[in-house]
Amino acid sequence: MVAFANHLPVDYQVRGQKLRWFFKEALSDLLPEKIINKSKHGFGLPFGVWSMQYAPLGELVGDSLARFKQRGWIQPAYLDHMLAMQRGQHASYYGVMIWVVMMLEQWLQANEH
Repeated sequence: MVAFANHLPVDYQVRGQKLRWFFKEALSDLLPEKIINKSKHGFGLPFGVWSMQYAPLGELVGDSLARFKQRGWIQPAYLDHMLAMQRGQHASYYGVMIWVVMMLEQWLQANEH
């Protein structure tokens, strides 16, 4: 299915503001209208909360972001701001960006030659 989708022209994948247009059209006779036209539901990874509650994960976050700061790709003050906000009332929101930066740093460390 993924290989097939990769070969579809862009206007089949997105038509106007409708994502997955082709698949919705193709399956409209098989799936109930309620499924075809349901609103998007997201699942937020509670990483920010987990990293505050589980000390080893919090340490990994701190170490990863400290190493990432040394790369100079993002202003250190912004990374510090993200950490401060994640440790406060915005744990879930800033946790997502911290997860992305941490995973990038972990990947970079694993793939440095």
